[in-house]
Amino acid sequence: MKHMIHLLFGCLALFAVSSFAQEVTLHGVPLLFSLGLQGGASQSNIAADGLLASYFAPTPNIERIIGPALGLEYEIRISRFAAVSIGTRYQERGENTKKTAIVFDDDIFPHDLSTTADLQYLTFPLFVKGGFSGSVGWIFLKAGISVSMLLGDKLSWVIDDRAATPGSVHMPLVGVHGNDAGVLGGCEAGVSLGRHAFFVSGEYQYGLNSISSDLSGHAYNRATEVTVGYRYFFTSKR
Repeated sequence: MKHMIHLLFGCLALFAVSSFAQEVTLHGVPLLFSLGLQGGASQSNIAADGLLASYFAPTPNIERIIGPALGLEYEIRISRFAAVSIGTRYQERGENTKKTAIVFDDDIFPHDLSTTADLQYLTFPLFVKGGFSGSVGWIFLKAGISVSMLLGDKLSWVIDDRAATPGSVHMPLVGVHGNDAGVLGGCEAGVSLGRHAFFVSGEYQYGLNSISSDLSGHAYNRATEVTVGYRYFFTSKR
């Protein structure tokens, strides 16, 4: 994971240095370099099965987590019809369950249960984009991959308004892996004003790594994300 992050930052630094050149071409076609700042919100849930489903969603009253999405993206326009980008983002993932009356197997009396699984990640997405761009703006479809590093997590069960102890009779002891990976898809549209541009982006993120293996089954991050942003082009637009 550390080598992947170093490689991504190395590529980002290389692209940044090259972008200040007066003109860079690929097979005679001038490239456009830009840096974007974006922010917005994501809505996420955890797709789980087996006993992990009973941990993350012990009741049907699931509440998706809505959290911030903030990031930087460095893009290279290869032509009017294609681009590649690499970036870094802060994202929140997970899901909660609302307070619900349940009966445990070893107790005949009902208890109120609510759960929290709030995960914070630093994510490094790599995109390939295709569509059309011109002097006034662009519309792209995009697809890519991402690797993520866990920054922190909050996993809790609250039974009868009291925090349950992990590993106790009623609450399993479950942890979350530090790394995740996924595939991404979405679209992006922007308006250009000279070297300055403003854009909106929408994405769906499909996690590929099970975030825990402490119980039988699998648990994957799923999220939709919408952001708006500002992009500065280091080289003059065609």
